[in-house]
Amino acid sequence: SSAASDVYKRQTPVNVSNRFINREARFYNTVFFNGRQWPVTCNTIQFYNGGNAGQQNGQYTQTGYMLFKRFNRRISKTSPGVSSRYRPSIIFRLADFYLLYAEAANEVNPNDPVVLEYLNKVRHRAGLTTKIEELNPVIKGNKELQRAAIQRERQVELATEGQRYFDVRRWMIADKNGEGRQNGYVHGMNVRGESNDKEDFNRIVEASQIVFNRKMYLYPMPDSEMRKTKNLVPVSYTHLRA
Repeated sequence: SSAASDVYKRQTPVNVSNRFINREARFYNTVFFNGRQWPVTCNTIQFYNGGNAGQQNGQYTQTGYMLFKRFNRRISKTSPGVSSRYRPSIIFRLADFYLLYAEAANEVNPNDPVVLEYLNKVRHRAGLTTKIEELNPVIKGNKELQRAAIQRERQVELATEGQRYFDVRRWMIADKNGEGRQNGYVHGMNVRGESNDKEDFNRIVEASQIVFNRKMYLYPMPDSEMRKTKNLVPVSYTHLRA
């Protein structure tokens, strides 16, 4: 969604809509957007109504964006293209371990130097050589600021890898206003706008509704699991009623 794309810092120029200009490398590795060229064929993809990948083709993106992360850059189904490439599954991510370590260390002792050390390790690997404490000197040793930086880094680094769903729930920010909010609308480009009107396409609109209530932080334990041991007791949900 457009909200997800906005969390990436701007750095690298591309010749498309201004909202996609000067983003950092992880944005381009994660998000495929209108006006971008597909590798191999070098075809410019047009998600607007009337474009070569617009709604008139039947299958189209609901938000004006597509996932680019994990797509093999040598795939092209254009005859006689390559339809598939083998890639081993990624079971564990080193960046995930680094960020979990930084998060745990921050909650125990925000003055521990490993908090920013391991946060910076992830950023450095992504090409961001400036340390986060150089960008914001007051962050050092500040638990709240370091926590926010770690949460943001997990959102960017691990985007679309299945972690965000659990992160916003264990942080209990899914029902709060802000980047973790899970209730409301997914926003995106106006894919159903006027035919061949690129400016109308660039207008941000509500794409689909999502629902999250506070009581959804906890789900009932399956009865089959409860019966395995008498040590398991039902969870009280009274404090999470919404």
